Amino acid sequence: MKIFQQVRRCLMSLVSGSGHLAGYSMLPDTFEITEVEELNKERKKYYFSANAYRESEFTVYDEHHQPGAECISGSIVLDKDLKLVRDDKGRVMLEPWICLDTKEPD
Repeated sequence: MKIFQQVRRCLMSLVSGSGHLAGYSMLPDTFEITEVEELNKERKKYYFSANAYRESEFTVYDEHHQPGAECISGSIVLDKDLKLVRDDKGRVMLEPWICLDTKEPD
């Protein structure tokens, strides 16, 4: 459940290539860890898939344009306490997306 929460938080605050805000809202019952890769004693890479709805600051949903769920897959690197790991540039290690600076909950 903690892995799902970390992925969900990151996917809700994505930045697209053009810099505008976007995100995915995952359907919890479709979230699945497909593989776990141990990077070292302190870090693991979790591969996942889920059905999710894409949201964007430029997308307006109405009766003629309803969101449709799509299957997404990617990976996230977490430490031994299941907290986010950042790369040498300070970015959350979430692939293939880039997310805003995500603060850990207290």
